[in-house]
Amino acid sequence: MLYASLCWELGEDVATQNLRTSLRLYRLTGEESVMVAQQDEAPFIGMTTRKTRRTALALPIPASTAPGDYGLELIVYDGTTGNPWPIADPRAIVGQRWPLAEVIEIGPKY
Repeated sequence: MLYASLCWELGEDVATQNLRTSLRLYRLTGEESVMVAQQDEAPFIGMTTRKTRRTALALPIPASTAPGDYGLELIVYDGTTGNPWPIADPRAIVGQRWPLAEVIEIGPKY
């Protein structure tokens, strides 16, 4: 398992929206990245509106995952349409994926 603890700053209308998160692990292979694990959750459903909220996300890593370098990313998306929320930040990947860790090294199994 790979765990991520996130702190959110939420607007007043978040509680009324169907927002979901998708925590994703990508294998870094040259210029390409290949998704090897994904865990989607709805951490904001049923919450009362607060300015900040901390969430803990868990991503199961498949036993067949090869040793190597991986990137951890997060997408926030509309749970009704499946459309990702755009991120207006130059660090965002294709304007929708937020990098949580640029390189995570997964070693061999012992």
